[in-house]
Amino acid sequence: SDSAANLEQLLWTSRGAIANVLNAQQIERLQQIMVQQGGPCAIPNEPDLLRRLQIGETQKDDIAAACDALMTELRAAFQAPPRGQDPCPTLRANEARLEPMRQTGEAAIVATLSAQQRRTLQQLTGAKLSIAFRAIPECAADPVQMQQAVMREEP
Repeated sequence: SDSAANLEQLLWTSRGAIANVLNAQQIERLQQIMVQQGGPCAIPNEPDLLRRLQIGETQKDDIAAACDALMTELRAAFQAPPRGQDPCPTLRANEARLEPMRQTGEAAIVATLSAQQRRTLQQLTGAKLSIAFRAIPECAADPVQMQQAVMREEP
């Protein structure tokens, strides 16, 4: 479709612009963070990850099916905030309930990879960067969090 082609063109144009601003080490770190943020469910949709992890069609399909099941489980567990009431308590409860489910599901998907694939994935993700986003800024308990995401790199 035209919109998909436009999006792909924008992505490549953006990557070119980024490459002109960042040095090689910064570009590598950015790529690691992008792989981290995509999580294992990005693998079936990223040709470069499929190639570098040496994932065949059957394993790709298995990962995609596990990711679909995880997303279905997360959607089913999500609770919409009640109309006309403060949405923050419900959104905070969703975050507290869904995040452990997501982590467990993603860990189970990574566990299906071979030892070599897990080592390669670890190299591709680098040092873990924790980014805590709020569903809506007004729900942040700390006013500073209302202005920015909370980021920290773990050793």
